[in-house]
Amino acid sequence: MKTTMKTVKLAAIHAKYLEYSTAANPYGDCFTEDAAFAHVRANVDMTIGWMVEAGKNKVDLVCTNEDFTTAGTYGRCFDYPGLSINLSKQIEPEAAEKISAVAKEYGIYIAANFYRFDRDVMYNTTTLFGRDGNEVGRYRKVHLADAERPFAAPGDDFPVFETDFGNVGISICYDMIFPETYRCLTLNGADIIVLQTQGWGAQGNSWDIPYSGEAMMKVRAIENGVYMVVAKNLFGEGGKSLILDNSGNTLAEAPGLEEQLLIAEFEPDYEMYDPYNYDNYFGNVHGTKARQLLGRMPGIYGVMTEMKPPIVASRWAGEKLCEDLAEHEAQVRQLEDLSKEELAKYHW
Repeated sequence: MKTTMKTVKLAAIHAKYLEYSTAANPYGDCFTEDAAFAHVRANVDMTIGWMVEAGKNKVDLVCTNEDFTTAGTYGRCFDYPGLSINLSKQIEPEAAEKISAVAKEYGIYIAANFYRFDRDVMYNTTTLFGRDGNEVGRYRKVHLADAERPFAAPGDDFPVFETDFGNVGISICYDMIFPETYRCLTLNGADIIVLQTQGWGAQGNSWDIPYSGEAMMKVRAIENGVYMVVAKNLFGEGGKSLILDNSGNTLAEAPGLEEQLLIAEFEPDYEMYDPYNYDNYFGNVHGTKARQLLGRMPGIYGVMTEMKPPIVASRWAGEKLCEDLAEHEAQVRQLEDLSKEELAKYHW
C-alpha cells in the first residue's frame, strides 16, 4: 500500500564564492595570511545568509555547495605550506557554531560541506545539522580528486542519515563519477541523495560540457530510484544546480551565473508505488524501487570490487595515482613555468 506523508521542501544554495582581494590572493605579491582568514570568514558569512533565507522559506533541508568556506582552495598553495590546514582548523568551529544556530532558530536541516578534522586528520566533510542545531552525522568524501590527495584523507563508508522527512545520503564532487557511490547509498537506505560540488568531475572543462553533470545525476536518480539535490557553485560557465525526483524528472533547476536559493516542494513517493506497472505486477511487488533492487544479482558482480580488474591489469598495470605531496608540488611548479597559451591547454 502506498504511504502518504506531508510535502517535502528541499533547497540548494546556487552561489558564487567571493572574489579574492589582492591581499587574499596567494599567487599575488601583496598576500597576507590575515587577508586569507578574512576572505574565508566572509565566504562563511555569505553562505550563512543563504541559510537564513532558506529558514525563512521554511525548507526541510538546505544544502551548500562544496567547500563553501574556500579554505580548501589554499591547499594547493605550496608557497604557504600548512595555510589550508590552519584556516580549516580555526574556521571549522566558527562555521559550525553559526550553522548550528541557524538550524536551531529556523528548525531546518542543513547539509554543510567544508574541510573538517577528525583525530587531526583533514577530510572533505559534509556535516548534517538537525532541526535542533545538533549534528545528525558526518560524511567524509570517499573519492578524492587528485588535487586533494596530498592534503586530505579519504573517507571509508557511505552512511545514510535518518530524518523526519526521509533517509538522506550524501556525496561530494568527484564521488559523482563513480556509480558505486550512489548504489551503496541506495542499498544503505537513502531516499534522497545530496551532491555538493565545484566541478562535474568529467572530461574537459565544466563549461565545455555543462550538461555532463546534469546527465549523470539524472541517470543516478533513475537507476537508484532516489531524489537528488545537486548544489553546485558558480564556477566558470558550468554552474547548474538541480533538484530531481526519483524518476529523473527536474523539479527545479538553477543554470548559469545568477545566484539564487533553489527550492522544490513535492509530495514524496519513496517506494515508487505503482501496482499497475506490468513488471511490478508480474514481479508481485507494488513498488518500482523494490523491484529494481530485488532484481540485482550481486553474486556475479565480483569484478566491481577488484582493485585490479582485467582492464587495469592489461592496460595500466604500471600506473598509480600520485599521492605524494613532494611529487604533487613538483608537478604544480612545472605548470607555473608554462606560457599562458600552454597553460590554457590544461583544464578542470
